Amino acid sequence: MWIVLFSINFYGGYFMHQQPLPGYPASHGCVRLLMTDAEKLFKWVRVRDAVTVVRDSGV
Repeated sequence: MWIVLFSINFYGGYFMHQQPLPGYPASHGCVRLLMTDAEKLFKWVRVRDAVTVVRDSGV
């Protein structure tokens, strides 16, 4: 069972949330974040804030 902390729904069933980073693609579309980043973002955003997700192919 996964415990998903600091979850932010940004589109339909897609979320940004704290989750261990496995080092390989392992998501159906959610954005996995480190705990510290997820907590900061969760406390910073407000309901209905616009969210843009951009793929950085340089990583």
